[in-house]
Amino acid sequence: MALQSQLFHGDAKLEAAAVSDPAHIAPGATGAHVRKIQLALNRLDRAGLTVDDIYGQRTANAVLSFKQKRGLINRSYQSRADNIVGKMTIAALDQELSKKKDLGPLEITVFGDKASPPAIRPPDHPSFRLGFAFDAGVADVITPALRINSKQTRWVPGVTGTVRCAQTGGDSVATCTNSPDPSRDTDTVDSKVAFLSDSFGLSNPSAFPKPSDGGRVLLTRDPHAMRFETFRPGDATIFVRRTDTARILFVDVRADRLGPVNRPPLTKLTANSKFFSAAEAEGGEPDPGNVFTGRPVNPKRGGRLINLGGDSETPEFEDYQIDLDHSRGISVPFRPWTDDTDPSVRVPTQSATHIAMRGTPLFNSFITVIKRIAQPKCRFTFSGGLSFLDIIRSQLPGRELEPPLIDRSRGSVEVAWELN
Repeated sequence: MALQSQLFHGDAKLEAAAVSDPAHIAPGATGAHVRKIQLALNRLDRAGLTVDDIYGQRTANAVLSFKQKRGLINRSYQSRADNIVGKMTIAALDQELSKKKDLGPLEITVFGDKASPPAIRPPDHPSFRLGFAFDAGVADVITPALRINSKQTRWVPGVTGTVRCAQTGGDSVATCTNSPDPSRDTDTVDSKVAFLSDSFGLSNPSAFPKPSDGGRVLLTRDPHAMRFETFRPGDATIFVRRTDTARILFVDVRADRLGPVNRPPLTKLTANSKFFSAAEAEGGEPDPGNVFTGRPVNPKRGGRLINLGGDSETPEFEDYQIDLDHSRGISVPFRPWTDDTDPSVRVPTQSATHIAMRGTPLFNSFITVIKRIAQPKCRFTFSGGLSFLDIIRSQLPGRELEPPLIDRSRGSVEVAWELN
């Protein structure tokens, strides 16, 4: 009688092994029929075999275990089970497979993330473009329908959690790819955002040397739990492929909002200024790092007080970075991103009444953010390179609130500016 299970039916070598002793399948065999035996053992016994079409020692051990559990022994000439797939073994495998329900939709569950609103990614987003570089030929399954079935998750940097896949059929693969920083116009990443590894093995990111390589796991168990580690803010994509379907998990690795720096307000003014604090060396309040002057005194309240590029040194202000690549801090591990898609973290448009920069170059990317988040009449205090004075005057429409404090020996300036 022909084999009945969907997996075995119609395979000539398996059909032969079911009716003929000389056609049994033994260690050393190779081919698609061996692959199907491995798949069956993974699905029925959670054997955890690498599905490689090779009847090696691990497959032989799994066959032996399957037969021992079910007492599959030919009493006419055996006293104990062996590791050969013959008539009795094929029949048992086929019968159990026939009773198994067909695999349902491929499932991805995450443990260790935090809820986040979905972010819309255009088809040309780096997550689509780079997320499948490991598997040539899978681009044909990246269809609009598949994107509808994708999921999104948000993680903070520097944590370890779990990604669990179910309905894998014992023959699926999960690939993690780290994408370029979406907050910058760049096609490269200089360090890993995240890494995916088998939770039953050791995490070894060095085995995948490229920053874009986020690991690859063969899903030989069903369900299969994997370790997921995040290192720094950025984007990652986990692509899970089963023989007949695929799923995408988009991962946003982002720092949470930190809130205002919890220190007493500054009160001591530097000479010739109504807006900047005295340096600690000249009798001012303690200055973490003691590197730059220019902390704002008596900030303009009523909206958000935002310190761009700062790191815990300005009381009452919230530290933010304008991109993810530079979000690492010293006093804090990571700073939040001004343009985060999570509304609980993002600095809303026209929400800031005072923006401070201290020792951070005023590049065009900062100008763009300042214009977006500043309320009308927002105060902007800048302490840094003298060369940026002309940029403030030309690119941030407004007026000086007092004459700039210029130190030509250091090539620095402190500017109190009111934006239009």
